[in-house]
Amino acid sequence: WFLMNPDLAPRRTQRAQRVNLKQGDRERMSIRLEMFVEKAL
Repeated sequence: WFLMNPDLAPRRTQRAQRVNLKQGDRERMSIRLEMFVEKAL
């Protein structure tokens, strides 16, 4: 139904992109933490 409504479609895609970015940031932070721990050890 949101395909019929052009106003709702872009908002939904933007939301999905934001969620993907947040997940990517979490992965980057976890990788950084792992590298930091390896260096500390």
